[in-house]
Amino acid sequence: MQVRLSYLWISLLLFSLKVQSSCAQKVIALTDQSRYYTLNEGFEVAIDNKNITHLSDIDKLVFTPCETDYLNFGFLKSPLWFRVTLSIPANSGAWIIETDNPYIDHIDCYYQWNGNWVKQTSGDGIPFSQRSVLHRKAIFEIPNFSEKTQIVVYIKYFTETSTPVSIWVWNEAHFYKYDNHEDFMFGGIFWGVLIMFAYHIVIYWIMRETVYLWYLSVLFSSLLTIMHIEGYVFYYLLGEYVWLNGISFAWAMNLSVICNTVFCYQFLNIKKYGNPFMNYAISILLLSSILAILLSFLLNYRPVATYSNANLALSSLLFAYIGWTAWRKGNEYAKYYFYAWLLPNIGIFLISGRNLGLVPNNPFTTHWIEIALVIEIILLGFALADKYNTIRKENENAQREANENLERNVAQRTQQLTEVNEALQKLFNTVNIQKEEIEIKGNLLTESITYAQRIQENILPTPNDISKHFTDSFVLYLPRDIVSGDFYWFEELPDRYLIVLGDCTGHGVPGAMMSFLGFSALDQIILHKKIIEPQQILEETQEFLNNTFRRQKEKEIRDGMDIGVCAIYKNEKKITYAGAHTPLIYITDGICQEIKPTKRSIGSTYLNEIKFEQTELYYEKNLMIFMLSDGYQDQFGGPDNKKFTFRRLRNLLTALSQHTAQEQREILRSTLYEWMENNPQTDDVSIIGFRLS
Repeated sequence: MQVRLSYLWISLLLFSLKVQSSCAQKVIALTDQSRYYTLNEGFEVAIDNKNITHLSDIDKLVFTPCETDYLNFGFLKSPLWFRVTLSIPANSGAWIIETDNPYIDHIDCYYQWNGNWVKQTSGDGIPFSQRSVLHRKAIFEIPNFSEKTQIVVYIKYFTETSTPVSIWVWNEAHFYKYDNHEDFMFGGIFWGVLIMFAYHIVIYWIMRETVYLWYLSVLFSSLLTIMHIEGYVFYYLLGEYVWLNGISFAWAMNLSVICNTVFCYQFLNIKKYGNPFMNYAISILLLSSILAILLSFLLNYRPVATYSNANLALSSLLFAYIGWTAWRKGNEYAKYYFYAWLLPNIGIFLISGRNLGLVPNNPFTTHWIEIALVIEIILLGFALADKYNTIRKENENAQREANENLERNVAQRTQQLTEVNEALQKLFNTVNIQKEEIEIKGNLLTESITYAQRIQENILPTPNDISKHFTDSFVLYLPRDIVSGDFYWFEELPDRYLIVLGDCTGHGVPGAMMSFLGFSALDQIILHKKIIEPQQILEETQEFLNNTFRRQKEKEIRDGMDIGVCAIYKNEKKITYAGAHTPLIYITDGICQEIKPTKRSIGSTYLNEIKFEQTELYYEKNLMIFMLSDGYQDQFGGPDNKKFTFRRLRNLLTALSQHTAQEQREILRSTLYEWMENNPQTDDVSIIGFRLS
C-alpha cells in the first residue's frame, strides 16, 4: 500500500512538471563560498525501473525537472537518479555534496574530471570503510578547478527506508566548519544526557524506587535513537556490520517504546489513576514492540522500519493521552509528563509522516525528532522531581498530622496510664503473694520429681551391668526433663542375655510413669512367667497394658510405648529380635543393615490384629549392634533448624562402628549438642551399643 502511494506521489509530481521537460536544464552557479546551495530545485529526477548499472545507459532514463526544495518519495523498490548541472568558479576550492539522510542504503555520485567520469560511493548498505569519503553522513567531494567549469553531476539514490531527499552543496571549508558546530551541539546533548543519567543513578541510590531505573532506561534508549538518527552509531560502532546496523535502529526505537511504556505505568501509578483501556493499550503496546524486535530477525528492513515508525507514533499519542487522563484524575505530577509528550508528539508524527512519505522533507521535519527527544528527557526529569517534591510534601503533612495525633494520644494515654498504674500496683501486691506461694509449691514439686529421678535411676540397670558381659558396650541415656519416658532393661538368663529398650508415650512425669509400668511388666513376664522369646515378650507386654488400662477397654488406648527386645545367645553366634516401632541396627565390615520393626506400638488397640514379628540373625564376624529410641533422630537443629533424621544417624553410626564403644558414646553425645546449638532438647534420647565377636 505504501509503495503504491509512493509511486502515486511521484507520478503526480512528474505529471505536474512534465510541461517543463522540454525546457533547458537549470544551472546552479556556486558563486558564494560562505553559504550552502540546495540542489533540489536544480534536480532532474528519474525512476530507474531498468536497474541501470553503467552510466553509458543513462540515456535510457527520462529525467523530469523538480521545482520544489522538499522532495519525499516515500518507500520505493527502485532506485532514483538525479541530475544537476553545477557552475564552479575558478580556484574556489573543493566542494562537498551532502545528503541529510544518514539512512541511505546506497548512493553513488558521478561527475567528470579531466575528461573521465569519477564515481564516489556511500550509504549504510556498504561497510563504512568502503565509503569514498569517511563521514557519518553520505557526502561526496568535488575537487578544485583551476578554471571556471560547468559540470553535470549524476546521483543514484536507493534506500529501503523512506526516501526524503535533501541534497546540498557546500564549499569544503564552510561545510566542515558547520559540521564541527553540529558535532559540538550533539556532543553537548550526549554529555547532558549522560550527566542526567549519573544524577538519576544517585537519586535511585537514595530513593530505591525502580521508577528511576526505568527513567535511566528511557535516557539510554533515547540517546541511542538520536545517535542512530544522526549516523553516529554507524560511524563509531557498527561501521563494518551493515545488517546489524540496519536492525539495531529498529531495536533502538522499539526499546525506547518499551522503556517509556513501563516508566509510564509505574510513574503515573496507572493502577490508581488509569482505566481498563489504558491497561489493555499498554499491554498491546509492549507486545507490539517486542514483536517488532523479533520481526527484525526475520523480515527485510523495509516492513520492520514501517512497522516501527507506526508503533512509535501511536505510542507517543498514547503516552500523551495517559498523562492527560492521570492529571485530570488528580495526579499532580502527571502535568509535566503530559507536557513532556505534547511537543514530542508533534515531532514524532512529523518524522514518522516524513518517513512514510506523507509529510514534506525539510530541516524542520528532519531535526525536530532530536529536539523532541531532548525536550521529552528534560520534562520527564522535571516530572520525576515534581513527583519527589509532591511525595515529600505529602510525607511532611502526614508526619505533622501524625505528630499532632501522637501528642493528643500521649496526653490521653498518660491519664489512662496513671489510673492503670494505681490498679496495677494493687494487682502487683496480690501477684507477689501468689508468686511466693507458687514458688513454694514449685520447689516442693521439683523436689518430688528429683526424688522420682533417683527412684528411676535405681531401678534401671547401670552401664556396668551390661559391660560386665559385653566388654565393648555403652549406654547413652539423656532425659529431656528430670525424669525420662525412655527406659532400658537387662537380664542374664542361662542360655542368653536379654536387652530391652523402651520409649514411652510422652516425657517428663507422664513418660516416667509409663516407663515404671513397662519395667514392671518386663519383670513379671520374664522373671516370673519365664517367657523369654522376644516376640512373645512383646505380646505379653501388650496384654499387661490392656489389663492395666482395663477401665478404657471400650475406648481406643493411646497411652503406650515403642519397645525393642534383643536376645543374644551364649553358645551360638545368633541373636533374635522383635521390635514394636523400634528398629535394630547392626554393622559388620563397615556395612550398615537394619532389622525392621513391626509397625505397631505396645498399648495401642489400633492395628491390634497385627502380630509382632521375630527375626533371627546369625553372625560370623564382629558385629556392632545399636538399639535406639527416636529422640536422637527427631532432634531439631543444624543450619536449617531441621530434624537430624534417621538416615543421618545411620551414616553417623556406620562411621563410628570401628571406634571403641566409649569413644562412640562421647562422639554421639557431642554431635547431638553441636546439632542442637541453642535449640531445646526435643525428646528423651536413648542409645545402647554393644559389640559381638
